[in-house]
Amino acid sequence: MEQIRCFVGMSYENRSLKATCPQCNRSVCWNWKPGEAYRPPTNWNCRCGYNNSIAPPPSWPEVPRTLYLGHERNHQLKIHPVHPRSVADWAQPYSIRSFLRQASEQLGGCSFGSVSQGRVMDEPVFKDICSVPDDGDWPETWDCHITSGWTRDQRSCPLCIPA
Repeated sequence: MEQIRCFVGMSYENRSLKATCPQCNRSVCWNWKPGEAYRPPTNWNCRCGYNNSIAPPPSWPEVPRTLYLGHERNHQLKIHPVHPRSVADWAQPYSIRSFLRQASEQLGGCSFGSVSQGRVMDEPVFKDICSVPDDGDWPETWDCHITSGWTRDQRSCPLCIPA
């Protein structure tokens, strides 16, 4: 039996599709990034001569459209996969950046954002920053303690509720 592996790059954005011929159990694989002109075919002919049809993959990840977080029914955070008013590509669905942007806006304490730093090996690199909410046009910013994993000798964040 032929063995096939789908190799996907290191990007969160890469998509892959694997299909198996029902006639001979031979597998094929397609890889692409969303936004590329390439899409996997809707039909493919197997080496055994069988003509296969493939349903197109969903355009969006199959994730809930809204999550409600918190134990008190009247004090829950309403979290979307990405911030509804965000047009930037720095927040993937339900990523820590997406969550922090929405939580900081709803809870106050700090104002979270990400700034593009360029690309490394064809992947975007971002700097995660926080500032005091409503601190004017040029707020004082600092590296986000949560996304840095508390590695910069910080033990708290204005967004976090003290224990």
